[in-house]
Amino acid sequence: MLVLLVAAGFVPVRQSVLAPAEISPVEPFTIRAPLDGVVESVLVKPNEMVAEGQPVFRLDPRKLRNQLAVATRAKEAAKAELRQARQFAVVDQKIRASLPVLQGKLDQQATEVDYLTEQLAQTEIRAPRAGLAVFDDPNDWIGRPVAIGERMMLVADPEKVQVEARLPVADAIDLELGGPVWLFLNVEPGRPLDAVLTFVSYKAQQGADGILAYRVKARLNEGEQLPRIGLEGIAKLYGEKVPLAYSIFRRPLSAARQWLGF
Repeated sequence: MLVLLVAAGFVPVRQSVLAPAEISPVEPFTIRAPLDGVVESVLVKPNEMVAEGQPVFRLDPRKLRNQLAVATRAKEAAKAELRQARQFAVVDQKIRASLPVLQGKLDQQATEVDYLTEQLAQTEIRAPRAGLAVFDDPNDWIGRPVAIGERMMLVADPEKVQVEARLPVADAIDLELGGPVWLFLNVEPGRPLDAVLTFVSYKAQQGADGILAYRVKARLNEGEQLPRIGLEGIAKLYGEKVPLAYSIFRRPLSAARQWLGF
């Protein structure tokens, strides 16, 4: 029996590890805040299909409207001043010399009005293409200040999804691109989805939970039913073949090595 146990320890088996995973979009379009402002309203619901050019967010326009009103009055005042100066320039050489300065002042005010008009139009943010609106709870956005360039929403193609997992550093094994991946979704744990490993990050990054993990992506095989974006589950990742004894005692040996320092 002892000989059989020792021999069984050398039987080659494929390493595997479990990692939390979710369904994420492939090449989504990111909608970012076009300017600094406060979100006034959210015009779509999460996971709702949107059409190209459809309004999705609206920023509070009151500040820009006030600035535009002031700039418009300043433009009209500059236009009136220039018109009056042209009338007196016929008989007054000094006023005639000031015409280029007054014209420049009017051009500057006109540029300011055009800029604020353009900014005001951008307070209504529209979808650049058709797709699925992927974002958080709308109530978390209403009244929230946003900075220019801040990500607000993803517009994704529901027909292009992938498996994205986070493999903790403590559980990391050697993974080969093209290797098999099984995804067990929480909504349907009894029917795993078959996928193929396509990406493993070179460097581990700290997640929101404070755990260092490698980012892993996998492509669902053809014929698999495409799940909804955002569904979560557990991904089973497979590595290279190793002796059975190493597969069983890998974690205890790693912990002992860290504790003993060898």
